[in-house]
Amino acid sequence: MGRAFHVRPLLLNLKVAKEELMMKKALWVMSLAGAIVGGLLLAKPAVGPELKAGDPAPDFNLPGSDGKTYSLAGLKGKPVVLAWFPKAFTSG
Repeated sequence: MGRAFHVRPLLLNLKVAKEELMMKKALWVMSLAGAIVGGLLLAKPAVGPELKAGDPAPDFNLPGSDGKTYSLAGLKGKPVVLAWFPKAFTSG
């Protein structure tokens, strides 16, 4: 009997500690989700003035499939063809 008396408070303390840990995890997950959603809502894509046919292209820097970064300024005086396609298994 004396042993059960000491074990019961220990089990209750473990149960409370487990519940506190679960609450902390839930709060952390909700905070992270809120930050992600907030960031997505506040993020705005970079939008410049609308181009019309015949307008000069604005300068840009883009990664190539060879791992190098290319800029329009670096290709000045050369013919440029800009082609893009979605990576495999993406929704684009």
